[in-house]
Amino acid sequence: MSIVIPALNEAGTLPLLLADLKLLSFATQIIVVDGGSSDATIEVAEALGAHCVRCAKGRGRQLRAGAAAATAPILGFVHADARLGSDARAQLHAIPESANNVVRVFTLKVDSPRWPYRLVEAAAALRTRLFRMPYGDQGLFLSRALYDETGGFAEIPLMEDVEMMRRLKGRARIVICAATITVSARRWERDGVWARSFRNVGLLIRWFMGASPDKLASSYERSRESR
Repeated sequence: MSIVIPALNEAGTLPLLLADLKLLSFATQIIVVDGGSSDATIEVAEALGAHCVRCAKGRGRQLRAGAAAATAPILGFVHADARLGSDARAQLHAIPESANNVVRVFTLKVDSPRWPYRLVEAAAALRTRLFRMPYGDQGLFLSRALYDETGGFAEIPLMEDVEMMRRLKGRARIVICAATITVSARRWERDGVWARSFRNVGLLIRWFMGASPDKLASSYERSRESR
Protein backbone atom coordinates (compact mmCIF):
# COMPACT_ATOMS: atom_id res chain seq x y z
CA MET A 1 0.00 0.00 0.00
CA SER A 2 1.14 3.54 -0.79
CA ILE A 3 -0.25 6.29 1.45
CA VAL A 4 -0.14 9.86 0.13
CA ILE A 5 -0.19 12.75 2.59
CA PRO A 6 -0.49 16.31 1.20
CA ALA A 7 1.19 18.77 3.54
CA LEU A 8 1.80 22.48 3.99
CA ASN A 9 3.48 23.62 7.21
CA GLU A 10 2.58 20.41 9.04
CA ALA A 11 5.78 19.81 11.02
CA GLY A 12 3.78 19.76 14.24
CA THR A 13 1.11 17.29 13.14
CA LEU A 14 2.95 14.86 10.87
CA PRO A 15 4.80 12.96 13.63
CA LEU A 16 1.48 11.79 15.11
CA LEU A 17 0.10 10.44 11.83
CA LEU A 18 3.42 8.89 10.81
CA ALA A 19 3.64 7.18 14.20
CA ASP A 20 0.20 5.66 13.59
CA LEU A 21 1.23 4.44 10.15
CA LYS A 22 4.41 2.85 11.51
CA LEU A 23 2.18 0.51 13.52
CA LEU A 24 0.88 -1.11 10.33
CA SER A 25 2.32 -4.61 10.07
CA PHE A 26 2.44 -4.73 6.27
CA ALA A 27 4.85 -2.97 3.94
CA THR A 28 3.72 0.60 3.38
CA GLN A 29 5.16 3.33 1.19
CA ILE A 30 4.55 6.69 2.89
CA ILE A 31 4.68 9.70 0.57
CA VAL A 32 4.49 13.23 1.97
CA VAL A 33 3.83 15.79 -0.75
CA ASP A 34 4.98 19.22 0.38
CA GLY A 35 3.35 22.26 -1.18
CA GLY A 36 6.06 24.79 -0.27
CA SER A 37 6.20 24.68 3.52
CA SER A 38 8.10 27.38 5.39
CA ASP A 39 8.56 25.19 8.46
CA ALA A 40 10.40 21.87 8.94
CA THR A 41 7.73 19.69 7.32
CA ILE A 42 10.14 18.05 4.87
CA GLU A 43 12.88 17.52 7.45
CA VAL A 44 10.43 15.98 9.92
CA ALA A 45 8.87 13.70 7.30
CA GLU A 46 12.22 12.46 6.02
CA ALA A 47 13.55 11.91 9.54
CA LEU A 48 10.53 9.69 10.23
CA GLY A 49 11.09 7.60 7.12
CA ALA A 50 8.65 9.13 4.65
CA HIS A 51 9.48 9.74 1.02
CA CYS A 52 9.04 13.43 0.22
CA VAL A 53 7.81 14.93 -3.02
CA ARG A 54 7.85 18.67 -3.66
CA CYS A 55 5.34 20.46 -5.85
CA ALA A 56 3.42 23.72 -6.09
CA LYS A 57 0.76 24.46 -3.47
CA GLY A 58 -2.72 23.03 -4.04
CA ARG A 59 -4.21 19.90 -2.54
CA GLY A 60 -5.43 18.47 -5.85
CA ARG A 61 -2.02 19.03 -7.41
CA GLN A 62 -0.25 17.56 -4.38
CA LEU A 63 -2.47 14.47 -4.29
CA ARG A 64 -1.89 13.87 -7.98
CA ALA A 65 1.88 14.26 -7.59
CA GLY A 66 1.86 11.81 -4.70
CA ALA A 67 -0.11 9.26 -6.68
CA ALA A 68 2.36 9.60 -9.55
CA ALA A 69 5.19 8.71 -7.16
CA ALA A 70 3.32 5.77 -5.61
CA THR A 71 4.31 2.23 -6.57
CA ALA A 72 1.89 -0.03 -4.65
CA PRO A 73 -1.30 -1.64 -6.06
CA ILE A 74 -3.41 0.01 -3.33
CA LEU A 75 -3.42 3.79 -2.83
CA GLY A 76 -4.45 5.67 0.29
CA PHE A 77 -4.91 9.43 0.63
CA VAL A 78 -4.88 10.86 4.15
CA HIS A 79 -4.73 14.46 5.42
CA ALA A 80 -1.73 15.43 7.50
CA ASP A 81 -3.75 16.31 10.62
CA ALA A 82 -5.47 12.91 10.76
CA ARG A 83 -4.99 10.07 13.25
CA LEU A 84 -5.58 6.41 12.51
CA GLY A 85 -6.39 4.39 15.62
CA SER A 86 -6.19 0.63 16.03
CA ASP A 87 -9.66 0.04 14.57
CA ALA A 88 -8.83 2.05 11.45
CA ARG A 89 -5.49 0.30 11.05
CA ALA A 90 -7.26 -3.06 11.30
CA GLN A 91 -9.52 -1.98 8.43
CA LEU A 92 -6.47 -1.19 6.32
CA HIS A 93 -5.11 -4.67 6.96
CA ALA A 94 -8.35 -6.09 5.58
CA ILE A 95 -8.19 -4.33 2.19
CA PRO A 96 -7.56 -6.94 -0.53
CA GLU A 97 -5.29 -5.99 -3.41
CA SER A 98 -7.83 -7.44 -5.85
CA ALA A 99 -10.67 -5.05 -4.88
CA ASN A 100 -10.53 -2.97 -8.05
CA ASN A 101 -14.14 -1.79 -7.90
CA VAL A 102 -14.29 -0.68 -4.26
CA VAL A 103 -13.51 2.66 -2.61
CA ARG A 104 -13.12 2.70 1.16
CA VAL A 105 -13.48 5.71 3.45
CA PHE A 106 -13.60 6.10 7.22
CA THR A 107 -16.17 7.59 9.57
CA LEU A 108 -15.20 11.13 10.59
CA LYS A 109 -14.35 12.03 14.17
CA VAL A 110 -13.16 15.46 15.36
CA ASP A 111 -10.65 15.61 18.21
CA SER A 112 -12.64 17.95 20.44
CA PRO A 113 -15.09 17.15 23.26
CA ARG A 114 -17.27 20.17 22.43
CA TRP A 115 -20.84 19.25 21.49
CA PRO A 116 -20.97 21.21 18.18
CA TYR A 117 -18.44 18.77 16.76
CA ARG A 118 -20.81 15.89 17.35
CA LEU A 119 -23.17 17.68 14.95
CA VAL A 120 -20.32 18.10 12.46
CA GLU A 121 -19.66 14.36 12.68
CA ALA A 122 -23.35 13.52 12.31
CA ALA A 123 -23.66 15.77 9.26
CA ALA A 124 -20.60 14.16 7.68
CA ALA A 125 -22.03 10.69 8.34
CA LEU A 126 -25.38 11.68 6.81
CA ARG A 127 -23.75 13.21 3.73
CA THR A 128 -21.56 10.15 3.27
CA ARG A 129 -24.29 7.55 3.68
CA LEU A 130 -27.15 9.37 1.98
CA PHE A 131 -25.31 10.96 -0.95
CA ARG A 132 -22.21 8.73 -1.04
CA MET A 133 -20.14 11.92 -0.97
CA PRO A 134 -17.33 11.65 1.61
CA TYR A 135 -14.76 14.42 1.88
CA GLY A 136 -11.02 13.98 1.72
CA ASP A 137 -10.60 14.29 5.48
CA GLN A 138 -12.30 10.88 5.81
CA GLY A 139 -9.41 9.20 4.01
CA LEU A 140 -9.70 7.52 0.63
CA PHE A 141 -8.43 4.03 -0.23
CA LEU A 142 -8.72 2.39 -3.63
CA SER A 143 -6.80 0.28 -6.09
CA ARG A 144 -4.22 1.81 -8.39
CA ALA A 145 -6.15 0.37 -11.32
CA LEU A 146 -9.36 2.15 -10.31
CA TYR A 147 -7.50 5.40 -9.64
CA ASP A 148 -5.94 5.34 -13.11
CA GLU A 149 -9.17 4.24 -14.78
CA THR A 150 -11.06 7.24 -13.39
CA GLY A 151 -8.30 9.75 -14.15
CA GLY A 152 -7.07 10.46 -10.64
CA PHE A 153 -7.27 13.74 -8.76
CA ALA A 154 -7.77 16.87 -10.82
CA GLU A 155 -5.29 19.72 -10.38
CA ILE A 156 -7.93 22.16 -9.18
CA PRO A 157 -7.62 24.58 -6.23
CA LEU A 158 -10.74 23.41 -4.40
CA MET A 159 -13.27 20.54 -4.43
CA GLU A 160 -10.72 18.02 -5.65
CA ASP A 161 -12.16 15.41 -3.30
CA VAL A 162 -15.79 16.01 -4.32
CA GLU A 163 -14.87 16.02 -8.00
CA MET A 164 -12.99 12.75 -7.60
CA MET A 165 -15.82 11.09 -5.68
CA ARG A 166 -18.34 12.20 -8.28
CA ARG A 167 -16.41 10.22 -10.90
CA LEU A 168 -15.81 7.24 -8.64
CA LYS A 169 -19.50 6.91 -7.75
CA GLY A 170 -20.27 5.82 -11.28
CA ARG A 171 -17.50 3.23 -11.41
CA ALA A 172 -17.16 1.72 -7.94
CA ARG A 173 -18.90 0.68 -4.75
CA ILE A 174 -18.23 3.04 -1.85
CA VAL A 175 -17.66 1.24 1.45
CA ILE A 176 -17.99 3.35 4.60
CA CYS A 177 -15.90 1.78 7.35
CA ALA A 178 -17.30 1.94 10.87
CA ALA A 179 -13.79 2.64 12.12
CA THR A 180 -13.08 6.32 12.67
CA ILE A 181 -10.42 8.63 11.32
CA THR A 182 -9.79 11.43 13.82
CA VAL A 183 -9.03 14.89 12.45
CA SER A 184 -7.92 18.07 14.16
CA ALA A 185 -10.54 20.63 15.16
CA ARG A 186 -8.15 23.44 14.25
CA ARG A 187 -9.90 24.45 11.02
CA TRP A 188 -13.27 24.85 12.74
CA GLU A 189 -11.66 26.56 15.72
CA ARG A 190 -9.92 29.01 13.40
CA ASP A 191 -12.96 29.83 11.26
CA GLY A 192 -15.76 29.16 13.75
CA VAL A 193 -17.68 25.89 13.80
CA TRP A 194 -20.90 27.22 12.30
CA ALA A 195 -19.25 29.68 9.92
CA ARG A 196 -17.02 26.99 8.44
CA SER A 197 -19.80 24.43 8.23
CA PHE A 198 -22.25 26.74 6.47
CA ARG A 199 -19.52 28.06 4.17
CA ASN A 200 -18.61 24.51 3.13
CA VAL A 201 -22.25 23.71 2.37
CA GLY A 202 -22.51 26.89 0.32
CA LEU A 203 -19.38 26.06 -1.66
CA LEU A 204 -20.64 22.55 -2.32
CA ILE A 205 -24.00 23.82 -3.60
CA ARG A 206 -22.30 26.36 -5.86
CA TRP A 207 -19.98 23.68 -7.21
CA PHE A 208 -22.90 21.38 -8.08
CA MET A 209 -24.58 24.35 -9.76
CA GLY A 210 -21.57 24.77 -12.04
CA ALA A 211 -19.33 27.34 -10.36
CA SER A 212 -15.69 26.92 -11.36
CA PRO A 213 -13.17 25.69 -8.77
CA ASP A 214 -11.12 28.86 -9.34
CA LYS A 215 -14.07 31.09 -8.43
CA LEU A 216 -14.88 28.96 -5.41
CA ALA A 217 -11.26 29.11 -4.27
CA SER A 218 -11.26 32.91 -4.56
CA SER A 219 -14.47 33.09 -2.54
CA TYR A 220 -12.98 30.72 0.05
CA GLU A 221 -9.85 32.84 0.46
CA ARG A 222 -11.86 36.08 0.73
CA SER A 223 -14.01 34.60 3.48
CA ARG A 224 -10.90 33.55 5.40
CA GLU A 225 -9.23 36.94 5.02
CA SER A 226 -12.35 38.74 6.24
CA ARG A 227 -12.28 36.94 9.58
